[in-house]
Amino acid sequence: MSAGEGTPAPDGAVGESLSRDASFTDTDDNFADFKLKASPTPGMATTANGAPNAVLSCPGSGTTAQSLSFDASSSTDDGSIVLFAFNFGDGSPISSGSASATSHTFATVNTFTVTLTVTDNGGLTDQATCQVVVSAPNNPPVAALSCPASGTVGQQLTVNGAGSTDDGTIVTYRFDFGDATTPISGPATSANHTYTTAATYTVSLTVTDNSGLTNTKTCSIPVADGSGPTVNFIKPINNKQVTQGETVQILVDVTPALGRNVTQVEFFVDGSSIGTDTGAPYEINTVVPLSAATSSLIPVVAQATDNLGGLGISETRNLFVWNDAPQASFVALVTGALEITVDASSVSDTETATSALEVRWDFDNNGTWDTGWSTTKVTTHTYGSAGTYTVALEVRDTTSQTDTITHDVTLSLIQNVSGTVTTTTWAGTIVITGDVTVPAGNTLTISEGTTVQLVATDQNADGVGDYDLNILGTLLINGTSTNPVIFTTYGSGNKTPKAWNKLRLAGTGNVINWAIIEYGDVGLEIAGTATIGNTEARMNRVGVSLLAGSNTTWNAGSVHDNVEQGLKETAGTFTGDGLEVRDNGASGVYVTGGTMNVTNGLVQGNGHCGFEYIGSGTGLVTRSLITTNDYEGICIASANFTDPTPVFNTNNIYGNAVVGARVLGTPNLTATSSGTSTADASSGEWHTPSGELVDFVFATYTEYEAYGTSYCSGAAQDWALGTNLYSTTSARAAWAWTTAGATGSIRAFVVDDQYDSWGSMNLSLAAYDQLGATREATVLTGAAKVDLKHNYWGVFPNVLNVLTLGEHTDADIQGFMGVPYDSSWQKGPYVGGESLSGPVNWSGTIFVTGDLTVPVGATLTVAQGTQVEFAPVDQNVDLIGDYSLEVAGSLVVSGASLNPVKFTTYGTLKAPNDWHRVQVNGASASSNIQYAVFEYGNEGLVLRPGTHVVANTTVSQMGTSGIQLLSATSVGLTNITTQDNLDDGLWINSCSGVTINRLTSSGNGGDGVAAQSSTSLLSMTNATITNNSGDGMFLTSSHLSVTQSTISGNRFGVRYQSGSQGTLASSNVKFNNREGIALMSSNGTSPNPIVTGNNVFGNSVSESGVLVNPSVTATSSGTSTADATSTPWSTPGAKTIEYVQYAYTEYEAYGTSYCSGYLRKDNSTGTQLVVTVGALSRYQEVATPSVTSIVAQVVDDQYDSWGAMSLINVLFYNLPTNIELVALNDTGTVNCTGNYWGTFPDVQARMTLTRTNSIDYQGMQISEITGTGPQ
Repeated sequence: MSAGEGTPAPDGAVGESLSRDASFTDTDDNFADFKLKASPTPGMATTANGAPNAVLSCPGSGTTAQSLSFDASSSTDDGSIVLFAFNFGDGSPISSGSASATSHTFATVNTFTVTLTVTDNGGLTDQATCQVVVSAPNNPPVAALSCPASGTVGQQLTVNGAGSTDDGTIVTYRFDFGDATTPISGPATSANHTYTTAATYTVSLTVTDNSGLTNTKTCSIPVADGSGPTVNFIKPINNKQVTQGETVQILVDVTPALGRNVTQVEFFVDGSSIGTDTGAPYEINTVVPLSAATSSLIPVVAQATDNLGGLGISETRNLFVWNDAPQASFVALVTGALEITVDASSVSDTETATSALEVRWDFDNNGTWDTGWSTTKVTTHTYGSAGTYTVALEVRDTTSQTDTITHDVTLSLIQNVSGTVTTTTWAGTIVITGDVTVPAGNTLTISEGTTVQLVATDQNADGVGDYDLNILGTLLINGTSTNPVIFTTYGSGNKTPKAWNKLRLAGTGNVINWAIIEYGDVGLEIAGTATIGNTEARMNRVGVSLLAGSNTTWNAGSVHDNVEQGLKETAGTFTGDGLEVRDNGASGVYVTGGTMNVTNGLVQGNGHCGFEYIGSGTGLVTRSLITTNDYEGICIASANFTDPTPVFNTNNIYGNAVVGARVLGTPNLTATSSGTSTADASSGEWHTPSGELVDFVFATYTEYEAYGTSYCSGAAQDWALGTNLYSTTSARAAWAWTTAGATGSIRAFVVDDQYDSWGSMNLSLAAYDQLGATREATVLTGAAKVDLKHNYWGVFPNVLNVLTLGEHTDADIQGFMGVPYDSSWQKGPYVGGESLSGPVNWSGTIFVTGDLTVPVGATLTVAQGTQVEFAPVDQNVDLIGDYSLEVAGSLVVSGASLNPVKFTTYGTLKAPNDWHRVQVNGASASSNIQYAVFEYGNEGLVLRPGTHVVANTTVSQMGTSGIQLLSATSVGLTNITTQDNLDDGLWINSCSGVTINRLTSSGNGGDGVAAQSSTSLLSMTNATITNNSGDGMFLTSSHLSVTQSTISGNRFGVRYQSGSQGTLASSNVKFNNREGIALMSSNGTSPNPIVTGNNVFGNSVSESGVLVNPSVTATSSGTSTADATSTPWSTPGAKTIEYVQYAYTEYEAYGTSYCSGYLRKDNSTGTQLVVTVGALSRYQEVATPSVTSIVAQVVDDQYDSWGAMSLINVLFYNLPTNIELVALNDTGTVNCTGNYWGTFPDVQARMTLTRTNSIDYQGMQISEITGTGPQ
């Protein structure tokens, strides 16, 4: 139904009627004034409308990222609720309508009061409220996982997730090691794991936060077989920047374990195998996927297998996928009244060649491009009127990345200049129409924004523009960063190198700031003094040429994109700081003389070497990056018998040899003339593998000139043409530069023009550039050793693999880095090739990459747990690692029982002789070494004069002796273990003041303890000396007191030789392979120790000495000068003779010694074993090995004299016969009383005595003595 005025009253349904409250004011709107009500039931009374009851259901809390639901459906009314209004209390619009539920997202963190207002059909309302606590959303945690770069089977590895983060708390770290073992899960942020099989494993860390959210991070760990090959990357460098679609070379160096061979190397990229290589050099190429995400890392791993199945795995190298945006750059030149020429030839891009970059122009910078995209970089534009205009350039690379730059250009009058210019100032546009000279005493000043344009005229048709600027006075260029001064060619059609000649500075006081020099033959030639800053020399034939008289300082700027060399120096001094030398067609810096100093430089992308020195040149290059040059970063070679001597210290030199590198061949060709004719002599042919051109040969020429005149000459020749590449008429050995013409096939040749003279030419080495070879530096010098210390070479520790050295002495590479320098240029934990002055503290891991000295007055302190790892470099090819720690000051090693200090080899494939030694030596030197381990060196720990205390220390796997005490006067050794060394465990020579307590010496290749020429009393107690290949103790002319020790399982137990003495007491000498005690005279002196109170039994386990009288004598006649030689005497079973006793008598008729006696091996001309010229009888050790047959001999040089040489006794070793002691002492009786000999009472049957009174064995014990051995 409807009624009334205004808006009609609402329509009612069946059972409803309209009503209105008379107390309400009439609004003249029936829809508002009238309400629908249920029709009264007949006979019922009419009741008043009751208010609704609002009920609101809210979430108690939520987050700003969460949509929260609010429900009012439980609200009630006696009629009906027609409106639900939700006010969320956060300033957002009220949500109202007939729906009883809604949702809302809060934007901020707070506690909000939400109000619900319900309105019923009678217009009555009610409200309900609730509070919602809104907090920040709980984000998932972010897992961070740190893993070791590599490991070996059986090695405990630690992975660390401590860098993981969460907006709440992380409650669980779950480490899965990828080898099907049970993951480790719990609150610990790190976990240890040991792999049992070699492979590359993917380790995953899953972190869970307090809200149950998770995140996972993975890493790869290459795990190698401990005996498998060592695999080191040569290419790529770690985090090498690559782009999608790029081909990347992978090259590794593989070293198998001793006695094994590499069978194959398999390469993995991003976890998948891409192929194998079965022969060195081990390499493969990979293409970066087009789908690779920018800024992603692609891991690369190489895995080598040897012939015994051993597996070696490299560290992981990453490829960093990136595509740099292009760099916009251009110059705008006024080339007419209203015309400009714009040149964008200097645009660049890391990945896209300049020729492929596209450009477009907006000549008034109004936002509308006036040209389309084009690879043409040079164009002209004519304006309608004079003025200043802003020109915009946009450059685009092949991936559609862009860069934009603008320059202002002011149309100004053009000034044509040629001839002589006196003191003046140039501004605006200068066009050079002929040679310009500024005479001495005059100054040319050039204002900012000036363009100097040289007309391209080649009147003499030599291919080089004719005009140059010759500054004999002073040039002052006042460019700015926004308005540089530009030297270029005139017009748009001559934008090529050599369009003009050069800008030459021959005067003094020249200053150039913010200039661009382009399109010349030689952009800038300096023969005077110049200070240069923020200047570019580009797109010339040669960027900068430095001549005699030059003294140049250049700060910031660049020399780039020149056709040949960037910087070319023949003389003078150049000092550059912050200079870039890049993308030149030949070597970036080319030096044949003078001094080249470069600091904070970038030498990159040049077409030959980064730095090249030939014949001469010096200076310092430091704190510079030398990278991605086509050939080596550094090339140094002799010429004309002189050596360059530059210094390269503290640089990053890596990623070079993009195309190839200089390598050495070994032609070893010799041509020698006869000396009896005038015939020339030629060697055979030698040629490079693939026809590469020989650059240098090492030539050695010798000659004999019969009459003092040079009739002969030697040469290195082109084999095919017979032309000389190098020749000399003087005897010399040197590198020769084949400047006469390169060839791939050579011969040695001698020209001989005199019958009695001769010459000999040898070509031992040849150097040539080989495509695909990888080197960072080449040094071919004669006498000079080039200083290349403290550089990073892109590999570690096998830096010699990326260096070509003519001789191993050609370069000093010590102190090399294992990682690139960062911007601080600090070496961090890498040390070597230096003296450690002042107090120095080591902790963590220290990498020793060169010899180190601690001078007098300095102290080196090594904290507990420190790993001192020596790089295994053998530059001098003597099969012994080169590097040592030499201490003339103080060495303090502060290890702990559970956290010792370790001196060892870097890497997983370790062997004796990897490094040299730790030596403390000097009158004021001292060492205090506690809880240390020394392993895999050559000499191990060497203590010379000084004061030394060493305790709780182990020395093992040394290439010679473990510990050496040499001329030391104050040494205390406590709790020392020296084991598994290739020679003696402990060697003592010419020492005094040595005390040893609790020495364990076992498994050594020589003697457990060897003492020589140490006649002052030394003492040792509580020693355990077992299972050494040599003697347990071998004393030669030494005085050592030994108590409470055990000596077992050695060759001899204790051998006293020559005049050795001392006490052996309360010890066990048993179960040695030969006699437990050996008393041996030598050189006429006899040992005289005191051996008492010991257990000496069970010895001669493997063999016993056999003392026999061969009855061999040789006697000369006394009537002639005929020598006399006995018949040979041989041991049974060809056993080796170890000691001999001989007697020599003679009659010398005239008091002069005409006769002498000999013992020789095998026969009258055999190796001399003994010689004497006077009457003598004694024992002597036979030093010559493998003597099984012997003769006596007398040499007689006088008719009336005679001599007689007799071989009295011979000691050799045969089957064991329970002998405990052997005594071959010429004189004296050794006190051997009070010992237990393993039997009683017939102890003499257990002894081999040369004389019945050789020893005194009274007081022998009836049973084993107790309380002996270490206590």
